[in-house]
Order: sequence, then structure tokens, then C-alpha cells
Amino acid sequence: MNFIRMVGAGVAITCTALLSNTAIAASQPSTQKMVPSGFDVRQDGSWTYYDRELPSEFTVRSEDGELDRDGKCSFSSSMEMSGDEGLIEGVEIAYNAKSCQRKVAERRVTAATARAIEDEHYREVGAPQLESSPTEAPDSGSADTGMAPAASRRAQTTSWFEDPPGIDVTWTKVTTSWNYNGSCVTSHSPTAADNWFKPSGWTRIGDSWSHPLYCAYSKSSAYRNFRNGKFCATIDTYNKYNNTEVVGKANGSSSYLWNNQKSGGCTSLLTHRYLAGTY
Repeated sequence: MNFIRMVGAGVAITCTALLSNTAIAASQPSTQKMVPSGFDVRQDGSWTYYDRELPSEFTVRSEDGELDRDGKCSFSSSMEMSGDEGLIEGVEIAYNAKSCQRKVAERRVTAATARAIEDEHYREVGAPQLESSPTEAPDSGSADTGMAPAASRRAQTTSWFEDPPGIDVTWTKVTTSWNYNGSCVTSHSPTAADNWFKPSGWTRIGDSWSHPLYCAYSKSSAYRNFRNGKFCATIDTYNKYNNTEVVGKANGSSSYLWNNQKSGGCTSLLTHRYLAGTY
């Protein structure tokens, strides 16, 4: 049982690696510890470290981002799962704005741990803004809508930024629940949600959501952009989620994408986190 990890710069995928689910699952305790809320910021040369004590089952990998013409650094990561393989939690532990690189700690988590992470977010920030679509069937031109589903599955991609006190200042999530029979997706129920911490000055300045359904796949894909004019003394701070995406396929497999950018003032004080997988 394997999933494929793809880490890219910007939109382009530049590196592909095959990771063993067995190895990750073996290190997953039956009762998982939560990632501690909040962190200390430490500077070492051009690297900014976000120090907190992570549970022992985390493993660390490196990511190369892409600098745009304005010098803003974006990261794009994606992942594929062949079946009902659970969720991956990721925590940014170091960031280099000059070289546009970061280090991320990852582990496999249970659905219960994922729910606990989201419950903590709701306690801090409140209920998210939710968009949902009723259950839909593919267009008659792209699928035989009379085919009965053989199985169903649901999956999500959640991406957010956290500040040193442990507040999830901006947050976005997409889900899809899809029915499939091995050759076609027969129906789906997609959602998109976002949230931002208004008391500290965050506001949403851009959003869109698409949720196409074809015989081959169900997709839920969201763009979000947030700004804060108070977080840094003289320079506005931005959190942009260029694409947060989940795709459920006709054979039951799934794929995930999270593209994110922190720019403007005091961005070294924000760390990125994510959850992606089936649940």
C-alpha cells in the first residue's frame, strides 16, 4: 500500500518520490499526541526555525519553492493515494525566505486526530464560512448516469497558517464525497470552507471555488487570499492559497494539492500546516 508524494516549485512538479505507507503506519501510535499549539521563533542565518516539541512519529523532508517576479515565495505540494489510506498531517518547521525553501515534518494521523485538530481550530477562531453543493451526477454526455455505485469514499485537503501564540490566522479546506464503480464516478457532494482570525486584523480579499464532476473524477478546488494591515507595523501581510484541491477518481484513488504563499511584512512569524487524505 503506497502513496506517491510530489513536491513542486510553483505549479510545476519538480520532484517525485514513492513513500511506504507501511513504514509510516508502523510508527503511528494507537493514541496520538496532538501537535502543541504555538511555537518559538528562532533565527539561524537565513533560516527561520519554528521550535516546538513534535511527537516522535514525525519525519522531516525539504521543499523547494518558486520565487515570482516580485520576489514572493510560493510552495506547491501534491500527493496521490491508491485507496482508503488515512490522512497526512504536515507542519512547517523551518523557512528560508532568501532561497525559497522550507522544511516540513509529516506523519500519518487517524480520523479522530484530524477531527481533534479541526475542533481546536473551531474553538480558537469559530465556525468557518462554508460552501457546499448538493449531490450531483455527471453530465449525461460524460457518463452513463444509470450505472450503480459500487463504493463510496470521502477525502479532504486542509491548509492553514498559524502564528506564534498558536492561533490559526487563516484556514481553507476542500472536501469531496464521491460514489464510484471502478469505471465511473456516479455522483459527488463537494464542499469548500475558509476561516480567518478577525480580532487580529485578518480579512479575506479574494475567493473562488470550482467543483466539476466527470465520469473520470470528482474535484473540489478553492482559491483564497487574505490580508492583515495590523500584523506588521508598516507593511501589510498576505496569506494566499493559490489552489487547495482534492480529487476523487473512478477507481477509488485520490489526489491532493496545496499551493500557498506568505508575503509582505513579518511573514517569518507564520508557519504553514496541512491535513490531506481520506477519512
